[in-house]
Amino acid sequence: MCRHRFGVLNDMYNELQAEGYTEVNIIGINGFQYLDNDYHCMICDTPDECSSCDSERVLPWVQDLDDDDNDEIWDDYGADGIPDTGDLGEGDGLPDESYGDVWESWDISLRDLVFLDRDGNYITRLNLTSFNPDPTALGECTGNYDTIKQLILSLY
Repeated sequence: MCRHRFGVLNDMYNELQAEGYTEVNIIGINGFQYLDNDYHCMICDTPDECSSCDSERVLPWVQDLDDDDNDEIWDDYGADGIPDTGDLGEGDGLPDESYGDVWESWDISLRDLVFLDRDGNYITRLNLTSFNPDPTALGECTGNYDTIKQLILSLY
């Protein structure tokens, strides 16, 4: 279901690009708690193996990381996130999570679609669990695709 919704957003992005709205950006951010889940059908890099897509998606899909101790200091524990294991990157002086904990700091729930203006300021959010963007949806979901698209265009 979520994979399908990300695919709908991918289709909307392609549609907006074709209509000349080339400064619109959409990105998927996988929650840290889903780190071990298979993402291949989400990004559809193997369309022959996925029932939710026909071709590769163009939207970026990135992984959120977790600031385990919530001290807002991105610890230098290396690739596994566990101190003193000597794994790749540990002790290299580079923060492992320099762009992490987006889900926590933004209080994200599964399938949240967050809207930002051109300057990165928060505008609003919709949760796609209850606000299905599928343009072929019936009933109370009819028109959600157009509503989302109009919201994006209003920020353009």
